[in-house]
Order: sequence, then structure tokens, then C-alpha cells
Amino acid sequence: MTIFRISYVIGGLESIIHDATTEFKVDKVTFHNREKNENVGTVIIESSESDSSVAEINALFLVDKAIGVLCFAYGIEAMIKPDNFYVTDLTHSPNLTRCSGSLKLRSSILGEDPQLTVTNPFT
Repeated sequence: MTIFRISYVIGGLESIIHDATTEFKVDKVTFHNREKNENVGTVIIESSESDSSVAEINALFLVDKAIGVLCFAYGIEAMIKPDNFYVTDLTHSPNLTRCSGSLKLRSSILGEDPQLTVTNPFT
């Protein structure tokens, strides 16, 4: 049995999580400020696998469910960033945290007439 601590980055909680001391708990999920610059939803999950991939999916489900409760209770809109998360293996290496994130970039090739591209993008 492996125990993982998984934190997903959440945008939109700035109005209720003001500083590092503010914390909310909904079921198994704790919403807090991590490293004074980003808000996260953290859950501790036991897994029969030594790989964290199954635990990551379960954690995302729990954070998603809990954030709905938090948004309803405080009348806010928040968004989970499912590609940005932290995983700590508390069983084997509790001092090592794996960070995962992605950055989507969009590019364009400027055509002769931008209005033509906007009105007819797939021809």
C-alpha cells in the first residue's frame, strides 16, 4: 500500500483564500495556499499501486467534487487546472515532490486577409 499526497492547482479561490493561514476542508480535500503564490486542493490517497497515475485520477475526482461544494457555499466560480499538480509519495520518499504542468501555446500564420480567415477558417 502506497500513500500519496496530491495537490491540484485551482484558479478562482483568491476571494476566499487570502493568505497562507486560510484553509477550507471539504470531505477529504483541503483547500489552501501553497508556497504563498497558488491555491490548491490537496487530498491524501492510499493506493495499491506504486505508480501514482491511478491515485491522480481519483484525487482529481475528489477535488472536482469538493470544489463544487465550495463554489456553491461561497457563491464563487473556480477552475481546476488538471494539468498542473503536485504528487508526493508519503510512503517511500516524503521529502520529494513531483511537479507536473503543461503550457499550451497557440500560433498562427498571418494570411493575406485576416477577415477571410475568421469567417472561413476550415477551407
